[in-house]
Amino acid sequence: MMSRVGVELVVLSIGKNMGIIGDEVFSATVLMVVVSIVVPPILLKIAIMSKGNGKDKDHLGKYI
Repeated sequence: MMSRVGVELVVLSIGKNMGIIGDEVFSATVLMVVVSIVVPPILLKIAIMSKGNGKDKDHLGKYI
C-alpha cells in the first residue's frame, strides 16, 4: 500500500508543477491519500476486535 501512496504523491506533484492540477484538486487528493492511509488500519482493528473471541483480543495488541 505504501508504494502506491508514493506514486500518487509523485504524480500529483508533477501535475501541480506542470499546471495541470490546481491547488484545490491537489489539496483534496492529498487529503484523500492521507485518509486512505490512516482509516483502514483503524477499521480493520475494530473489525477484528468485534469478530474474535477473547483469545484473539489478547494477542491483537502485539501486532496492531
